[in-house]
Amino acid sequence: MRIPFTVTHTRSDRGRADVLSPAGEIDHEARPALERTLDALSRPVGQVHLDMARVTFMDSAGLHFLARLELLVGDPVVPGSRVAG
Repeated sequence: MRIPFTVTHTRSDRGRADVLSPAGEIDHEARPALERTLDALSRPVGQVHLDMARVTFMDSAGLHFLARLELLVGDPVVPGSRVAG
């Protein structure tokens, strides 16, 4: 059974960090939502918290998302950790 993809984008740490919490399957169908989420990050991109705990599947679309996030932040991305910009 396919779990629908969702992504939540909030702010924490008194507005200093973007929090991204994707859930479900990250595949080609999720890519437009992921692109919109990355486009909505605060500029300049500072600290990002990435919570991948509810992701049930990830293909190359997810890898593309992580690579683009890494380029925006300027630091290596490790899912489940805080990514400082």
